[in-house]
Amino acid sequence: MNKRVKKSIRTVWLHVVVAFLSLAFAFPLLWMLMTSFKTPREYYSMPPKFLPNQFVLFHYKEAFAPGPSIPTSCPRPPTTSRSPPAVESWCPTSSTA
Repeated sequence: MNKRVKKSIRTVWLHVVVAFLSLAFAFPLLWMLMTSFKTPREYYSMPPKFLPNQFVLFHYKEAFAPGPSIPTSCPRPPTTSRSPPAVESWCPTSSTA
């Protein structure tokens, strides 16, 4: 092989590697974007699908709706054997009695 052919083969391999790495980095971002248009049932479904059955804008309407962005009160912790940490550790507005 002459020098020109070796250089073109190296260039093609370099482009293949760069394309693969670009897809590897872009796929999670595309997955998050597509998930933002899914309903909760769709993003918890198994096996997962890349494209939603129907595109919904609910999450964007909720995110950009006027009002407080932080809840003013915390929910009650569940009373199960696997209960989360004490309310004081995860709810800044709770008062200790």
